Amino acid sequence: MLRFFITVIGLMLSLFAFSHDSRSSFTFIENQGQQPEQVLFNAQVGNAFVFLENNKLTWNIVHEEDFAGLHDANQLPILEQTSIIVRQQAY
Repeated sequence: MLRFFITVIGLMLSLFAFSHDSRSSFTFIENQGQQPEQVLFNAQVGNAFVFLENNKLTWNIVHEEDFAGLHDANQLPILEQTSIIVRQQAY
């Protein structure tokens, strides 16, 4: 478990080292029921989301154009909201 968290911290520090964009800053939020129970913490890093679980780390990366359009999607009628396609990858 300790090795896992050291790895996570190393990955996060590398993001800071190579990034000069303010959108890449992030804060881990403890899961208090807003995510599935296996998720301990989550953070948003630009158009990506990272989920920390007991023994794994999951990245969900949303296509930048689709991510930008999601902000205004809740202003659309419900029928149009259901037809929105969001391209993303999870690792």
